[in-house]
Amino acid sequence: MSRGTANCLILLVAFAPLASLAHDDLERQLERLDQAIEAAPREAELYLQRASVHHAHQDPAEALTDLERAERLDPDAAGLWLLRGRVLLESGRAGEAIPALQRYLDLQPGDGLALALRARARSQTGDTAGAEADYAAATASLARPGPELIMERSQNLQSAGRSQEALAVLDEGIRNLGGAAALWEAALALEIKMGRWTAALARFEAPLQRPGSRAALLARRAEVLDLAGEPEAASEDRRQALAALDALPLSRRQSAANLQLRQSLESRLP
Repeated sequence: MSRGTANCLILLVAFAPLASLAHDDLERQLERLDQAIEAAPREAELYLQRASVHHAHQDPAEALTDLERAERLDPDAAGLWLLRGRVLLESGRAGEAIPALQRYLDLQPGDGLALALRARARSQTGDTAGAEADYAAATASLARPGPELIMERSQNLQSAGRSQEALAVLDEGIRNLGGAAALWEAALALEIKMGRWTAALARFEAPLQRPGSRAALLARRAEVLDLAGEPEAASEDRRQALAALDALPLSRRQSAANLQLRQSLESRLP
């Protein structure tokens, strides 16, 4: 196997959800790799593959041991530094993860996934400025950064007291991702935290014009109106939300979520 192929495999496993590999599959992979390493003990790629399986098996100690073996055999294998950085980061050792990720970025400059991991590590160590630089670079590098990365970047800016910039990051993500619900809710929560009631309420205007969960949106706006000190407007939104529920087909009115929403709305009306 070529080094490039091995590194691609490590990258895929390093960023795959752990639940994507069944326990039995992991055990079989480990057994096959143990046999391969016994037959070719000086193949760094095999230790890299076994480290990635140990990582997926949530065994950081064994993963790091195999990464040390791979490093002794081939210290310029980029995949080992990326995987080491992630294993250390997920083990609560963010400070140790940073130099490993730096080494990977020296070998693979501008890699968006590595920049995102280093941003997370820097944020966890309190280097909010360094984290923001990495988050910005990762966002620019990735073709379509996901909501999780955008929210992490916003939270890092908030922890640095840069709430206005954090809000701008969320709004840019909403525009780029077509109004992602998680980002919309995060932006709304930040507006509320900043006491920007007019701006917070304005965020409901466009969603309420679209077909969809009108009742849930009105119920959420009622909560914001309560916080803003407008109880009468909040009650009117709750009555409109109940009317929206009544207009739904019977099957949807009787869903567990809508029955619970109705109960909540009715309990909060005067």
